[in-house]
Order: sequence, then C-alpha cells, then structure tokens
Amino acid sequence: MAVTREMRSRIDNLLTVYLNHLERHERGWHGENDLHRLQVWKGDLPPPSGMDTSNDFMLQAAGATRKRHAELTIIQWLLGMPEPCKDCGKGDEPVCGTCSGLGVTIRKGQIKPEYSLVLLAQRYWQKDPAHVVCGRLGLGDRQYALRLVKARDELGKKLDEIDQIKDLLQKAG
Repeated sequence: MAVTREMRSRIDNLLTVYLNHLERHERGWHGENDLHRLQVWKGDLPPPSGMDTSNDFMLQAAGATRKRHAELTIIQWLLGMPEPCKDCGKGDEPVCGTCSGLGVTIRKGQIKPEYSLVLLAQRYWQKDPAHVVCGRLGLGDRQYALRLVKARDELGKKLDEIDQIKDLLQKAG
C-alpha cells in the first residue's frame, strides 16, 4: 500500500501529538519533561525531588481545564509506550539491536517496535539530515529509508482499519 499525501500528513500529526505528550512539562516550561529525563537518565526516570510543590495548586487548577488530545490514546495504542531497554540496560552499547544505544525502546504497540522507533526518530529529529538520524539509530541510509516506508505503510493500514471500525459503529448506532 502506498501511503497517500493525506495519510502521511495524518501520520505526522499523530506523531507530533505523541511526542508533544512525551515532552509535556510538568512544572512550567523551564522544568524537565519525561522525554528529556528518558534521554538524560538513559531509561531510568529519577524519583521526584519533593522540592517542586510550590505551584501545585495552580498547576492542578490549570490541569483540570486541559483535556487529553482526542487522538493521543489511539497513537499510544498503535505505537506503544517508551520503556527502558531490557537488552543493554541503559543504552551503553551503541550496537544494541533493540534500542540502537538510546536506552529506550517502544513496547506493547500494534506495529513493530523498530517501526515505532524509526517513525518517532524521523519526526523528532526532522530538522536533521537523514544520515544523522541514521547514525543515531545505528542504521544504514538504505535500511533507514526502507524501514521508514514499511513503518508508514503499516501505520497507515492500522489507521485505515480504525477508520473502518469507526464507520461501522456510526452506521450501527
């Protein structure tokens, strides 16, 4: 299945929703976010310090007005959730076949973890040239390009299936 321009745009938007959720800042824009912590701590999230409670009331009030993005649950289910790499520990091995030395893998998704990883890496490092992203993932240029095409195809098929199910439910109800 060739991915249409519309489907590619939809996939990119869903990846942005996913990454925005990971990058959310818990204590204002100057605080660390989950994605930063996963990178710095190589998959091990540090415990909260207990010293960041000064704005809790304000943040609770603001958080009550914010809603999750409508598509976040779908893209999390499709891609899976980040977890520390169980093969190499904390990303100390740049040749790790599971996490490519990042220390983080994507688990429990509906598409292959390597597809999730390449899609997220491509979107996260979208301003970097492809050969730089390839180097970070430990992939050759051709391997990266082929995996990216397969990943988009697979995710596109899953999104089409979800759309069909939604249509059937609307017709039934």
